[in-house]
Amino acid sequence: MKKKLNIIKTFKNEFLLFIKIVSSTLLLGIIYIVFSTAHYESYISLYPNQQDSDTSSIFENISGMVKQMGLLQSGSLQNNIDISDVIFSRRLHKDLLTQQWMDKNQNKISLIDLWGLDKPGIISLILGRKPTQNEIFEAGILLVKDKLWIEENLTGLRKIYVKLEDPNISAQMANYIGDYLHNFISNELMFQAKSNRLFLEQRTASAQQALESAEDELKKFQQTYTLAIDAPDIVLQRTRLSREVNMDQEIYFVLVQQLELAKIEELKHRPILNFIDKADVPINSKYPRVILVLFTSLLCGVLIASLFSIYREENHTN
Repeated sequence: MKKKLNIIKTFKNEFLLFIKIVSSTLLLGIIYIVFSTAHYESYISLYPNQQDSDTSSIFENISGMVKQMGLLQSGSLQNNIDISDVIFSRRLHKDLLTQQWMDKNQNKISLIDLWGLDKPGIISLILGRKPTQNEIFEAGILLVKDKLWIEENLTGLRKIYVKLEDPNISAQMANYIGDYLHNFISNELMFQAKSNRLFLEQRTASAQQALESAEDELKKFQQTYTLAIDAPDIVLQRTRLSREVNMDQEIYFVLVQQLELAKIEELKHRPILNFIDKADVPINSKYPRVILVLFTSLLCGVLIASLFSIYREENHTN
């Protein structure tokens, strides 16, 4: 009880100091809010489209049979493309850096101009050198990477956020990323489908030649040895030739089915990404977060003032 009274007495004695420290931390928070660059946030939301159910089951049944025969390229029917890998790729970041955007003043500028990456810094001015094109791009790629992030829900909904100093460019970049994702995945799937079709065409033509060759051998054998001849060696050879024809027929039949499905898959047009929300131009800045900064400044001020007051009281007592 006595200790609690001492603490209360300490705060009363150091009340003025307490107010000064808290006011100082609040002032630092206000200065940070005033002088920090405002950032605007835009986002798009989308669902990756799943493979159509009407053809997926057919592909699974036939491709499983063909893969067991060793006739299908491994992974040719897979279209698993991670959206995060595309968004954080250097290829996209370079495109974003070189694109011309319309800022809030209706001027066309690039991200390099917006961030002033082509202007020499303090160290470069002292050394008397200008940044090279590669250095500008490397610095820009790091900045672009920090401005993007993805939020994924359990339902599969993905939100792609863009944080920039200009509200117009922020919305334009978010929508550009959505179009880039759609085009990239579409082209990739078309390339996979075309490669799969070309491979199956080659395999089908090879299987057809093998089947025709086996049929010709069986035909010649039957012309030479009629069914009336039932010698064991003749019967065995006839069985082997018939079995080879039947196997080649099965392989050719499966490949023809697979080839037709590959042609359908190549020509089929379906949405790759289902966009829920397109990015709008944000009205108010999202960063810095005024309430969070002020609350943190106040909390830090109270904590520092309390510790400092107790420390001074302990030293005074001793």
